[in-house]
Amino acid sequence: MEREESYFDECGNEIKEGDLLKVYHFRHYNRRKKCYMYHIVILKEFKEKLWWGAKMYHVSENVGHYNLRAVANPQTRIIYGTVVIDSKDSMRELKQTPLKSIQH
Repeated sequence: MEREESYFDECGNEIKEGDLLKVYHFRHYNRRKKCYMYHIVILKEFKEKLWWGAKMYHVSENVGHYNLRAVANPQTRIIYGTVVIDSKDSMRELKQTPLKSIQH
């Protein structure tokens, strides 16, 4: 089955199935504290192709919350405001510094 091309977080890490994403949500108006949402990456089948999606961390059903192509830069396939913080692959090294050379 054909699979959609990969996406990358703002640090340049490839996003894979089962990764835990930390997604910027909003900044609190009073305390100026940044608030985040957490999603798990899934692959969803639609019309005989696998598409990348993300579901809420605390929801047990395998239902997509949104598609990654909706929030990614179409040219670079980078999702700004998103960082991979955990992966199923324990041997995987994750970069922690955001890419500064690429403009949004």
